Amino acid sequence: VFDAALADALRSVQRARDLSPTGRLDAPTRAVLNERRAELIPLLALNLEKWRWLPRDLGAPPLWINVPRFELALRERAGDDWADATRFVTVVGAHDWETPAFTDTMETIVFNPTWIVPASIQRESYGEVRGFVERQPGPGNAMGRVKFLFPNDHAVYVHDTPSKWAFDVDDRARSHGCVRAGNPEALARELLTRTNGWTAERVRAIFQGPWGPTQSVTVEATVPVHLVYFTAEVDPDGRLRVYDDVYRRDARLADALGLERPDAHGRVLATLIADTIGDEHWGEAEGVEEEDSDGEMDDETEAETDASAAPPAAEAAEADRRLVGPSDTLGTREGEVLLRSPAPLAPRPRY
Repeated sequence: VFDAALADALRSVQRARDLSPTGRLDAPTRAVLNERRAELIPLLALNLEKWRWLPRDLGAPPLWINVPRFELALRERAGDDWADATRFVTVVGAHDWETPAFTDTMETIVFNPTWIVPASIQRESYGEVRGFVERQPGPGNAMGRVKFLFPNDHAVYVHDTPSKWAFDVDDRARSHGCVRAGNPEALARELLTRTNGWTAERVRAIFQGPWGPTQSVTVEATVPVHLVYFTAEVDPDGRLRVYDDVYRRDARLADALGLERPDAHGRVLATLIADTIGDEHWGEAEGVEEEDSDGEMDDETEAETDASAAPPAAEAAEADRRLVGPSDTLGTREGEVLLRSPAPLAPRPRY
């Protein structure tokens, strides 16, 4: 049935491909729709396979963290589709500390958390294991103001960070496996106003208040957490997004399934993103959506952002080395480049 929704979808395609947005299935539009993009087929086949790994019912509201996109979204139902209640950038696991893909349930939100420094991170930071090391709440705590817990076998969770500079770089695979939230206040606000009946002012007061005491809040409704690894996905607005295969998982998956690899280098071409998606203004739109919905940033966050600016030396780091910010390695000079530990302790706790 050719209805108003289908006409609107046709107009979106026509605008993206520089056609007259008539909403009618004319000859130029039909030609565009019939194009066969051979380079997309292996990529889409692999990502369709990944959808088979997810539960049929994603739950409501689901927390959606797509690792290759370096973004987190809290989604809610909008009729038969999804809309983003909030969405912002993230930092995920470095190439030798990959963030895994799995589904779990949010259980606890901890404000002003303490942090027990894992033995593996002590070895990387100090060159040795110093025993039990606990950081109290404060500006130097790697967890920042809040952490979001969904207990799992991978010891992975979402948390704030005092190291803000990494949110401004393109390759945001820089953590020890956990997901650092670019806007933790927005996530806490959108979650707790939906699950626990909190007000936005109550959440804001914690972020603008003193560092302590530690407060653990049980999430009173079911919030599924989906950490996914989609190198191609469709946004709630119907636009196709294509991302770099940051951990080179697609090639291994294609080999295991006997499918064609997306391309020889495991990366997507910039021309593929611009031409296939036809979304030349995506960067401008994304920049608007990443901002907090109130458009505010408290003084303390601004101070942390300035203090955590990445030094110029970090930008020139060698390709085979991994940058580590101050929240990765307490006691290490900010932005110092460290070699990967040759013999990490097992199991490897993450943050």
